[in-house]
Amino acid sequence: IKVLTDHFSPFQVAEYTEPLSNSGDTGFKPNINGFAIDNFGDDSDQRGHCWGMVAFAGWYWEYKQSDKNLSAKYSDCEARSVINETNHTIAEIRPDFVIWKLNQSAAYVANVLMMGIDLGKPQPLSLFINNPPGHAVLVYKYVKNTDSTVTFYIYDPNPPHDNIITYNNGKFDPYG
Repeated sequence: IKVLTDHFSPFQVAEYTEPLSNSGDTGFKPNINGFAIDNFGDDSDQRGHCWGMVAFAGWYWEYKQSDKNLSAKYSDCEARSVINETNHTIAEIRPDFVIWKLNQSAAYVANVLMMGIDLGKPQPLSLFINNPPGHAVLVYKYVKNTDSTVTFYIYDPNPPHDNIITYNNGKFDPYG
């Protein structure tokens, strides 16, 4: 742990550069805290609304922590409206939404994900090959395995919804 302080200041900034444990779990459950409806495209965005689904589910988990399924809370029509609105105003709802740039190392991304999860917050992640924004998922749990890989558990608004991404030898294994 590295702690940075400035004398005569009422503020303290703490930073840790690697996860403190071999596993972390925010408690987010895709089948309860995610939407029961699948990602969908419409006239406003034919590619889908994964950004809105992931951002709202993460926000709802962080601030509401409901044990009620989001689509059970909202009718199908209301859920689609909430998702659509969130998709188009994502910067206002989750300003910390993570879009990893191509020049960031996989090791850096893996550590940031683990540290956020250690703080109890599901971590949004953009998956893309060459150009963002790609596809959005929410990382809610990780396990460091004995073979030095890390398994990340994700809520993916595309079926089948509960999946994993593996970090292995300095890179992420292909997903999807």
